[in-house]
Amino acid sequence: MPGFVINGQGGGQETQNPSASDFGAGDPHRAYRWALKSLGSIIIDELMPVYEMNVPAETLQVLEIKGVSQVYKFAKSIVFEDCNVTFYDVGQMHTIMHGWRNLVWSDNDGLQKEYKKIVEFMLLGNEGENVRGYKLHNAWPKKIGHSQLSMSTNEFKLLTVTFAFDWIEVS
Repeated sequence: MPGFVINGQGGGQETQNPSASDFGAGDPHRAYRWALKSLGSIIIDELMPVYEMNVPAETLQVLEIKGVSQVYKFAKSIVFEDCNVTFYDVGQMHTIMHGWRNLVWSDNDGLQKEYKKIVEFMLLGNEGENVRGYKLHNAWPKKIGHSQLSMSTNEFKLLTVTFAFDWIEVS
């Protein structure tokens, strides 16, 4: 076949199997090196370490059109799952998150107009360098939870936030 090499036969150049170095392999990224960079107009001076975070899954919804003897599938739209982030409850994080939650809905005024923001997280390398950034566009705190308070443990106090958002930008 022109342009293809199969078992040494055909046209075009024969290619080698890719090696790990072709994919930029090196030290794997650690799952625990996450930091919050910004919350809308609030720029974090020092990167706020994140205890735990899930990178939201992206799902393409399918539009099916039935023909006479076959079903044709087309990409319809993309849906992003919510992003769950667990922060160390340090500094003003608790106050910032609950203040933002009050911008979404208040007892007196109900649902507000200007509550969506850009939330930016960073995956950090072994030397603290930025490996990859994630911007959640039109994000807002859907759920805010707290770790259990207990006199019988010396674990860190944690604040878990579930962010709903419209789309994600990876850089």
